[in-house]
Amino acid sequence: MQRVSEQLVSGRSLVRFVRDLGVLDRRACIVHAVWIDEEDVADLASSGATVVHSPSGNLRCGSGQLPYRPLLDAGVPIALCTDEATVEDTNNLWNVGRLAALLHKNAGPDYRKWPTAPEILDALTAGGASRDGAEGSGRNARGRCPC
Repeated sequence: MQRVSEQLVSGRSLVRFVRDLGVLDRRACIVHAVWIDEEDVADLASSGATVVHSPSGNLRCGSGQLPYRPLLDAGVPIALCTDEATVEDTNNLWNVGRLAALLHKNAGPDYRKWPTAPEILDALTAGGASRDGAEGSGRNARGRCPC
């Protein structure tokens, strides 16, 4: 709904709208990012913004699937979240990591495009820590968890 309505109102995506406002930067937190296109991914990558992914919320609401691999390949930081108790049921972040790892295997049969265990662990830990400005979040020089 948000993607379609912003497209109808301004002729651009919400990501491009906030980019054009000048507020898409490394302090920005983009939640869900399910209906984004390649240009949005490029804008997110160049801005340093973090995408916060709630696989439970996306599944519960039937809202679609985050383009996990394209975001990772572009260098966009991803943080996993439980959303809230009414969405994840348990607020167990390990369950969210497991769900994200399984869900994104639906992206296709090429296992090289599936999230790896270190990438999921990175999203569970360093992705959120760096989003919150935590120093020494455990990321290496490439911006990824060294595990």
